[in-house]
Amino acid sequence: MYHGFQSTLDVLVDAWPEPDLGLQAYPAPGGLLPWSESDESDKFMWSTAGETPQEWFVTVVGRGGAWWHYKGGALQFLAELCDSTPEPWGLRIFDPEVTPY
Repeated sequence: MYHGFQSTLDVLVDAWPEPDLGLQAYPAPGGLLPWSESDESDKFMWSTAGETPQEWFVTVVGRGGAWWHYKGGALQFLAELCDSTPEPWGLRIFDPEVTPY
């Protein structure tokens, strides 16, 4: 499983739209560590900069190439994504309504 993550990260880092940022894959210091992806292939990763995991923030790479850093944790990001609080930057808008069958 780790090798699959490593290969995905290497591809993402190589294709990063701003190579001058010096982003690297984990376990490099401050490297990107994936924790999930959407059903539309958007990637959700931790930027591991910081002394402890509590200091890590979320980096999102959208399927269309848009990317950004979300200055918060994974749970907060997912909660806000569900209620459409953050700017979606190419992510699918979530509709939290349940539709009866």
